[in-house]
Amino acid sequence: MSHNSDVGQHTAWGCLQVCVPDLHRVFMYAVRAVTGMGLLVDNWANIAHMLVLSFFLDRDTDSMQSCKVSDLSMVTLLNDDVRGFLAKSETRIIPVSESLLAITDGSGVVYFDTRNGKELLRTSNAFGMRGVDVKFGVSSIDF
Repeated sequence: MSHNSDVGQHTAWGCLQVCVPDLHRVFMYAVRAVTGMGLLVDNWANIAHMLVLSFFLDRDTDSMQSCKVSDLSMVTLLNDDVRGFLAKSETRIIPVSESLLAITDGSGVVYFDTRNGKELLRTSNAFGMRGVDVKFGVSSIDF
């Protein structure tokens, strides 16, 4: 009866043996490195995109990155007339685009211009006859 005493001790790399938990940290660092490189390339692409836009559209790149803060308040947007239109008690504000803001109660929607806070349009039954439950939140979708 032959007994092989060195089974499991030698591999193709010599005496090196590793198991999956030993490699966990190596792969964790590899994933972090690849994710970091992806973010770096994404930032470079964003800067290149802004430079190309500034060249062709003749705009300052600093103005493209800055956040524009408008002086809108909930008191201004949700006046008594709008509250009367949005019959339900819970409402949600949805930023639709840079210049369009929507307030909904799950049934009706009131659209506002974000630059000056003026009401643009009211839509009743915007989500159909049943409406939607806004308790868990709503989001605008770009097509």
